[in-house]
This record gives sequence, C-alpha cells and structure tokens, in this order.
Amino acid sequence: MSVMDGLDVTSPGRVIEAQNRLESQLQREADKMMANFLGAVNLAAKRANYIYPPDIYDRWKAGVRTMLRKLEPEVAAYVEDDFLDEELPGDVYNAVTSVLASARSSFATVEERNALLDKALSATQFQPEQLVASASWASEDRALVAAGGFWDASTSVWIRRVRKIVRTSATGMIGRFTVTVIRLGDFESKRWVTRHDDRVRLTHKLADGQTVPVNMPFLIGGFPLQHPGDRTGEYGEIVQCRCVLVGVGRRRG
Repeated sequence: MSVMDGLDVTSPGRVIEAQNRLESQLQREADKMMANFLGAVNLAAKRANYIYPPDIYDRWKAGVRTMLRKLEPEVAAYVEDDFLDEELPGDVYNAVTSVLASARSSFATVEERNALLDKALSATQFQPEQLVASASWASEDRALVAAGGFWDASTSVWIRRVRKIVRTSATGMIGRFTVTVIRLGDFESKRWVTRHDDRVRLTHKLADGQTVPVNMPFLIGGFPLQHPGDRTGEYGEIVQCRCVLVGVGRRRG
C-alpha cells in the first residue's frame, strides 16, 4: 500500500497519524539493523583486536541494504541515501579504535578489553564509552552532554543517532508526499502546522499557521522550505522536525 493511500491532507491529525505510522515502521527496522551492525563490529573487533574502516563501512552498507528490503519500495527508495551517507559508521570506528588503544596502553586483560567494547557498542543502554570521538554530533547534543544529560540516559547513543535519521527521513517523506496530494487535490495553498508542544523549536513555533501558494516555499528561520523535512533546506531546520502540512482553499469547478 502506498504511503499516500488515504492521506487526508485537510486534517493535521490525520497527517500526523500517517507520519507516526511511517516513523514507527522505519524505527522498528532501523533499531534492529543498528543492533545487528554493532554486534557484528563488536565480534570482529574482539576476534582480531583491530578493525579497518572499510570493514565497518561494508558492514554498515550491508545492514542498511538488508533493512531496505524489508521496507515498502517507495519508503526504501526515499530513505536509502539518508542511511548510506550517514557519518555514524565513522564514529563507531573511532569509538572502537579508542577503546582498543586504551586497552593496549593500560595492559588490560582480554576480559577487560571485551567489557569496554561491550559498553562502547551497546545497543540497549547509554554508556560513557559511546561518547568517544563522535565528531558529527550537533552542537546542541554536545551541550546536553556537557550538562550531564545526553537525552535519555537509558538509551544507547547509537540508537539515538539512528532514530534521528529515522525521524528526519519520515518527516521529509510525508512532507513531500503531502505536497503531491495537495497538488493533485487542486488546493490553492499549503499550511505549516506544528505539534503544539514544548518540544517544537522556536523557528517552527513562529512558522505555525504560515500559509503559502502550493508551489511557493515557506520561510522557516530565514530559510526556504517546500515542506517539513525538505532535504534542500538548512539542516538545522529539518533535523528531527515533526511538523506537517495541510491543504487550504480547494478550487471548485
């Protein structure tokens, strides 16, 4: 069934429901893929006591492609590049090499080294070892770490990272499809709608209710976006966005 099937673009609630369904489906498969990837890297590092970047990237690509085969074809086609271009495998490599170097310099036993690898590559809970050399974190994430918080301390950094991809991709895909349905439905305009909660970023709160002609972009935080999650837009305005669109002013006759 197509993501667009039955999409009611006159109701923010219905579009949010579709967005949540897509995100839930994608998150379920991405979480499993991430856990399998981390487990494979962990096992390889323990066996050889080293790991090469190509090995990690090959494992990541293989895991992503296995995940994509479990998704609806149009969903897989949309999210493929979001996952394959992600910097996360490089950060996993940095974490592994840091743990191995530390273990060697401290003359750690094999058991001690393996325990550190288990922490650094845990897919089930947060561990400080996961913070090593993750150069691609956004500045706001670093601020949370400095404040002693890193989101939910019960959740693995790596799972959080992959869920950031999931949310951004799901919002972008639903946004693009909503624009298509609005055009096919012969609406005159499209309207930006937030979730109306305390997690909405300021620039999006200010954009709530902004209404523009269907083919014109919104102005969000000073940047043009055709829809929430628009990949051509400023990353800081699309990452983990949960906003939606609705159609306004259907033409008659």
